[in-house]
Amino acid sequence: MAFSPSSLPNKLILIIFFMSLYDCELAAATTTTTTTGSFCNRTCGEIEIPYPFGTTEECYLANDTYRGQNFLVTCKDDGKLYWATKNVTNTTIQISQINVSAAHIKILLRYIGEDCYNEFGQSQSVRKQGQLTTGSFVVSTTQNKFTVLGCDTYGQMTNQQNNMTFFTACTSYCASLTDVQDGKCDGLGCCQVPIPQNTHSLNSNAFSYYNHSKVFGFNPCGYAFIADTSVYNFSTKHLNQMPSEEERPVVLEWAISNKTCDEAAKDSQTFACNGQNNACLDVQNGEGYRCKCLDGYEGNPYLFDGCKGTN
Repeated sequence: MAFSPSSLPNKLILIIFFMSLYDCELAAATTTTTTTGSFCNRTCGEIEIPYPFGTTEECYLANDTYRGQNFLVTCKDDGKLYWATKNVTNTTIQISQINVSAAHIKILLRYIGEDCYNEFGQSQSVRKQGQLTTGSFVVSTTQNKFTVLGCDTYGQMTNQQNNMTFFTACTSYCASLTDVQDGKCDGLGCCQVPIPQNTHSLNSNAFSYYNHSKVFGFNPCGYAFIADTSVYNFSTKHLNQMPSEEERPVVLEWAISNKTCDEAAKDSQTFACNGQNNACLDVQNGEGYRCKCLDGYEGNPYLFDGCKGTN
């Protein structure tokens, strides 16, 4: 018997129509996911590059006009990942980790505040300044602290907000190595203070009260820098040797656009939290919003089906 659509009940025709429409929408969503993920290079050495970050225009979140190219990264031939946005010193910043669920990236800074002297109290070099500009990202206030090392050192961090300059400082002192204890930053050889909210650009400087003349035998230099407190662990050896970049990473917080969740959700074409099993959160440090997998799910909330059930 020949098949004719007219032989089908009207309700069945409507069901088939809506199922076809759903399949088209699902296919479109799947296509979007593919263009943001599957054919893109998602690793650099041992570092994962999750969306919204990417190494080419097709692979990172490029329609965020407020963030610009802050999600664009570069993988070098040596297997190291770099932020395409250059620092204030016109140098590229190395990235050691991207955490998509926490909306954090860890970066490694080559330059920090440094102040060194010889046994006569004469400066060994021009005082070095640690500089950082983070584009539209912000320095994490929960993960980092301004850290100063030395036994004759006071450190100062300056940052600009709303055409005003803010100062953060602490003093580190000790008379001998017996005063200092590994793992402690309590003002003896090492001090730490919190980072101000909404910090995009900062300078770190180290200074001396007596040109290290009283402590030169074990502490010729003072240092000032930002450090992730979950990684940096003070050691007495740092009084005579600058901690390496890997020992003192900096955590930056990133977000989408400069809108709140309610404002951003009005434009479904650019809203980043349109996927399944995710939610939108307004950021508390800086501007914008971020996406989060719902409880019971984990994965990448910026992909349409990136949040998978944990059961």
